[in-house]
Amino acid sequence: ALTKYSLWGFVTFLLGLGVLFVTYDLLHIYYYIAVPVSVIANLVAHYTASRLFVFTDTERSVESGLIIFFLIGLAEIIFITGSVTLLVEYTMADVYWTRIGAGVVAAVLGFWANAKFNFKVL
Repeated sequence: ALTKYSLWGFVTFLLGLGVLFVTYDLLHIYYYIAVPVSVIANLVAHYTASRLFVFTDTERSVESGLIIFFLIGLAEIIFITGSVTLLVEYTMADVYWTRIGAGVVAAVLGFWANAKFNFKVL
């Protein structure tokens, strides 16, 4: 499950980075708005892929699973956006590198939380 979850996480993470590029670089939206938009796109795609291809034997309905996934995702959005904002504002770090670093930490914690509380496989 971890391998499949990670593979789909990587694919949807690339999608999120693509959304960040479009919103931040092409549309010139401020990074503190573009980052959460990119994380939301990543989470929607990742939940869909996880539900269809990874945690197929979960006893939860799609609706209740989605609610739990997005509560966990909300914590991820706050963590990622907060980390990026702090590092960019106070250390002049690159938006993309901080988004990637914070995203990796959030993904590991998100996998654990979803596997334990949402899909109940841990």
